[in-house]
Amino acid sequence: MVPRKRGILSPLLANVYLHEFDKYIAQQWEEHPKQARYAQKRSAFSAMALQGYPRYYLIRYADDWVILTHRRENAQKIKELAKQFLERNGRLELSEEKTLITDVRTSSLTFLGVETRVRPSRKGKGLVTYSRPSRKALNGAIQSLKKQAERIQQASHRDQTIAEMLRYNAMAVGIGNYWSMTSAVCRCGSKVDHKLWYKLDKIFMKLTGSPLGEYQMLRDN
Repeated sequence: MVPRKRGILSPLLANVYLHEFDKYIAQQWEEHPKQARYAQKRSAFSAMALQGYPRYYLIRYADDWVILTHRRENAQKIKELAKQFLERNGRLELSEEKTLITDVRTSSLTFLGVETRVRPSRKGKGLVTYSRPSRKALNGAIQSLKKQAERIQQASHRDQTIAEMLRYNAMAVGIGNYWSMTSAVCRCGSKVDHKLWYKLDKIFMKLTGSPLGEYQMLRDN
């Protein structure tokens, strides 16, 4: 979803505008008015499913959002409903370029820097979710850490070096914590490590006078 006018306050304003959108999508399934006829939501969901009501689940962070459903025709329907609601109530418009319908059994869904797919279980029973940082997010993290490593190299005195090293550590921990939600966090973390270890090794050599490769030996131990 892309507002007609975007700026620095766009995500904040989107939260205000999209609060009603959250409620509207919830009313299509999770908070459907039909639930009032039942004592428990579980009973309402079972009855609605038997009657052919489509299931919709909205996940939103600021002005980025995704709606999950179980059939393509349902996705096409909710896309049109969302488009009409936003134009009518918030003077917002969907970006046709960014608003995609994706079957996660055959293609990856990228949301907030994470690629998600559904694959057959190795045990042969049902489907499992597989997720990993997107290539764009992975490359972005590597470049950010490289630039911060260069700041460590360029530091002119001890206190500045320590400050830049602490900032590097905080960035690395933050990236790792965010990616910990994915199923391929270890594999992607190893890729980042492989891309950066030589630069960090050179920094370690400059700061300590140790021979090249000493940082790698200490890290592996």
